[in-house]
Amino acid sequence: MTFTLTYIIAYSVFAVVIVIFCLCAWKDVFMLFRRPTRGMGTGFSRIWAVARTTVAEAWAGRVWLLPALWLAAVLILMLVVVPYDKSERIPLYLRVLITGQEWLLLVMMWVLACISFPRERERKILVTNASKPLSRLELFLGKVVGFSVTAALLLVIMGLMSYAIITYADFRNRRAAAEEYVLAESDYQQALEKRRQESMASSALKLQGGTAQKTDIIVPSESLKKLSEEGSLFAYNYITVPKKTGFSIVGMMDFASNPPTRYLKGGSQEKVIYHFATNLTAPPEAIFGPPGSRPFFFFFFPVQLGPHPPSTAQVNVIVRRTKAPLHQQEKSLTLDSRLVAQWEPDRPDEIFSPMANGKVLEDLGPVDITLSCPTPGVYLNILDGKPSGQPNVCLVPIRTSANAIWPDPEPQMLGFERRDQQQVAGPDPKEGGAWPEMAVYRFKGPDLNPAKLPLDSKGDFTVAMALDIDKQDNRELDTQCYVRAYNEFKPNEIVERKFDVIEKRVNSLKLPSTLLGNETDPSKRGDVVILVMCATPGHWISLNEQAIRIELPQSSFLLNLFKSEAVIFLEITLLVLIGVTCSIRLGWPVAMLMTGLCYMLGNFAEVVADWQSAAKVFANPQGNSGILNMDNLQKGALDFLGLLVAIMPDFTRMEPLKYLVDLRDMPWSYLGYEAALVALFSLPFIALGYMLIRKQELG
Repeated sequence: MTFTLTYIIAYSVFAVVIVIFCLCAWKDVFMLFRRPTRGMGTGFSRIWAVARTTVAEAWAGRVWLLPALWLAAVLILMLVVVPYDKSERIPLYLRVLITGQEWLLLVMMWVLACISFPRERERKILVTNASKPLSRLELFLGKVVGFSVTAALLLVIMGLMSYAIITYADFRNRRAAAEEYVLAESDYQQALEKRRQESMASSALKLQGGTAQKTDIIVPSESLKKLSEEGSLFAYNYITVPKKTGFSIVGMMDFASNPPTRYLKGGSQEKVIYHFATNLTAPPEAIFGPPGSRPFFFFFFPVQLGPHPPSTAQVNVIVRRTKAPLHQQEKSLTLDSRLVAQWEPDRPDEIFSPMANGKVLEDLGPVDITLSCPTPGVYLNILDGKPSGQPNVCLVPIRTSANAIWPDPEPQMLGFERRDQQQVAGPDPKEGGAWPEMAVYRFKGPDLNPAKLPLDSKGDFTVAMALDIDKQDNRELDTQCYVRAYNEFKPNEIVERKFDVIEKRVNSLKLPSTLLGNETDPSKRGDVVILVMCATPGHWISLNEQAIRIELPQSSFLLNLFKSEAVIFLEITLLVLIGVTCSIRLGWPVAMLMTGLCYMLGNFAEVVADWQSAAKVFANPQGNSGILNMDNLQKGALDFLGLLVAIMPDFTRMEPLKYLVDLRDMPWSYLGYEAALVALFSLPFIALGYMLIRKQELG
């Protein structure tokens, strides 16, 4: 069963359940908006009456002990876990506080939601409730609202306590940083004075033929000074580059051309990814034909020779289907004298989708081609691949055809990866010379409206740079970052900056607003390109897609904290709804087991998708050979598991720490999207819960 078919079936099940609910419950839904008698309220007031009783019962069950238990647990963890760097203290504390709230509340509301209905059935409480002018839909929704309100109250209490803890921790952090900086400044002044005295003594020793030992001078850390002045309670807003196409690592750039030409450095960890967004289709007779008649890839790389040119240049190629990342083929090719190479894959049926009579027989999905150059001393010219130019890579589906399939323009380029970040190397301390690598950030012009960006009195806008460093040599030196920025419409008007990197802190860089282009016409603004290089020999600068961003005005940290609390509330509300639905017909132990299973399936969506991909990779559809031969029963079980996962809400999408630990303001659009998903998945569970309680004997 394919990925698309699974979700079509899942959403069809949702639609059927909701339609049946509308047919059966329209009277009860109508009752929500009317008053049975003059003295009674609408159905919403009756729902709140049930919810208020549920909150009171939960409070009588000592749910108020949860904040106290949470506080004791997180304080112990915060005292035991000590971060290596002071700047990492606040993000670590936030992770402990929010994760503790999420898990403790999930467990408590899981238990309460699953035992409420079974306990009331056992104690005959539902008989009394059913004798009142109260519909079963109102009773069901009242329970859900009651537990959700209980969770919201606990979240507000723990959220305020979290803010107080973080504020106090930030105060202590700033005070400790200030004391450490004052001490470092004092040591620095003493070292300068001692160096001055040694310099005078050295002059006297030289007259006598001797030498004097020099005292090491350690400059006070600017990051400590910035931490002591600003603290860590920020909610940043900024503009980042587009994914995949906005961030690249290149070995060399030629600014003479327009746009500048990118090069892939041979013998390095750099790689370039060409993405074919559509199916690579070919006729079945070409895919399953004999060698020499199958589809093939054509590679063309203009080569610029380095200081020690080799006789030949090699390229390593990996072809991978994006829907099945384990499914890949590799090949090492040698460029000929024309700088071209061809490759006919050994197993084209695993890459190309067969097409007959203009119809795709099997959709294998998009394809990525990753290419690297192991030959030192050469630079491969990376072409943009736009229709006006020529691509590095293309596919010829039929050898007798003149038509070829091109990948997307502007291929993605990456470099050496360490700790989920790319690294650009500084000059070789032995050979010297220019910077061997640079990071390229391309900000889209339409996103950069000069009228909306905050400008200072000089008309400059701020670029924030969150960089890490790695020192392989010259450890006593500060890491210097060299930045070049220009607008693609004016590539020769380059703005240059150079500064010392403050590790674990955000470096602010001012650039003139003239780089932004036209203010009124978005089409005439042009993309802003920022190049980042490491200027210190033996040092490396680590960065990722969001390391360079254009700053917008900051938001309230308290508001950002409660946005994260709102994500937890949405997750708990969905779990409560599932728990109450399961407990209508089941006893509380089975209801807890069923609710836990639903939550587990909602968290294993990616795992099940990987299992299905691996099964397709290692199992031969014809059953003739393969590492994993699955029979129909096993395939059916795996497809059924995939269907269950598709029906369950994806709890992995609800990430309360996604923006908070990075001190980035959570967009309202993200919170609204999560709320919309919760509302979408709530409808079938409300419909299912109503139909179950509609046939339930309440006595």
